[in-house]
Amino acid sequence: MFTGKKFCTKLHSETLMANGNYRSASKLLMFSTLLPVEGVVRAHILHAELFLTQALGKMEACSFGDAHKLVAGSLEWPENLSLGMPYPGEVYDRREDRLAFEAHRGLANEN
Repeated sequence: MFTGKKFCTKLHSETLMANGNYRSASKLLMFSTLLPVEGVVRAHILHAELFLTQALGKMEACSFGDAHKLVAGSLEWPENLSLGMPYPGEVYDRREDRLAFEAHRGLANEN
């Protein structure tokens, strides 16, 4: 559970995302350090959603190369966001795989 400053960071970044200010939300998460709490991956979920939302916008604008880079960024597990990457069998990344496929297909159709 997020408490104190961690909660404020999470809430602030969610608010920035909801208002379409993805760059500020990304900077806030990048420069924040959240203490690890076992089993809590909410910060990573927020990190992934931030990247995937931007990737969808790039795909709508037919900028598939940028979208592919953003999807790759969503798969990262930054150490400053509480936990490291869990065991491979515990990672649920189907939506990332689907968007990476669509971005790759869009790149192939451009050529």
